[in-house]
Amino acid sequence: MKTINQIDRIASKLIILQQCQLEIMDELKETPLYRQDIKFHVNKLESLLEDFLKKALNQLDSDEKEDSFVTLQKGVSKIVESTLEELFIESARVRA
Repeated sequence: MKTINQIDRIASKLIILQQCQLEIMDELKETPLYRQDIKFHVNKLESLLEDFLKKALNQLDSDEKEDSFVTLQKGVSKIVESTLEELFIESARVRA
C-alpha cells in the first residue's frame, strides 16, 4: 500500500502533467495542425481535465493550497517553457 507522501507525489505529478497538457493544447490552437475533429476532442478533453484539476486542487489543505499551487505552477512553467533539448539534458543530469 502506498504512503500518503507517495500518493501526494503521484497526484502532484499528475496535476502538473495535466496542466501542461492544457497549456500546450492552447498553443496548438494557433497552428495549421488544429483541425475541426481535433478541436472537438481537445475541447472535450480540456473540459474533463479542468474538472479533474479543480477537484484535485480542492483536496489540498487550505493552509497548503497557496504554497502547493505556486510549486505546481513552477513545475508546469518549467516544462512548458523548456525546449525538448533542455528537458532531456536536465533529465540526463538527474539520472547521472
